Amino acid sequence: MTFDKRIIGALRECKNKEQIEDTFNRFRITDIAEKQRYLTYAMYAPAYFFSPSTHPTDEQLYEFTLCHFITGYWRLTPFYEKLRLVKKPLSEADNRILEKLNTCTSQQDIDAVFDEEGIHEYRERCNILRRCMRVQEILGDIGISSEKDDYEFDCAVFLDGSLRDG
Repeated sequence: MTFDKRIIGALRECKNKEQIEDTFNRFRITDIAEKQRYLTYAMYAPAYFFSPSTHPTDEQLYEFTLCHFITGYWRLTPFYEKLRLVKKPLSEADNRILEKLNTCTSQQDIDAVFDEEGIHEYRERCNILRRCMRVQEILGDIGISSEKDDYEFDCAVFLDGSLRDG
């Protein structure tokens, strides 16, 4: 999906629900999933992890995103980036691979993506998976006996989905 930069700019100026809804109306955006995607992108695509007791509806996800947007914490992101407190965005190549990886449901699927991309070394595969999951640093990796074990662990974490970007 590509985003209209005019809509993103207009949303970033909004301070309350009414202004947000007016912006969506002005640009004729009525689909709730599309509204959620625009809000998420306008907030510099934060990652969320929550575990509801039941699968949330599109409306509930939109309301959650809307509330998060209105709180405005995301507005600090450009300042954090200037101070180098936020990881830089993924490269075009990592984004392309991540798009393929997000369709994977098994380690064999992940292996196929890397094979297709010509990436055969376990360390390089781990580095890509970690960048895609936005893992900055691994601490205390004592006990990982080989790069293959390390890779299999990273695949399992990626497939779990709790650290995926977006």
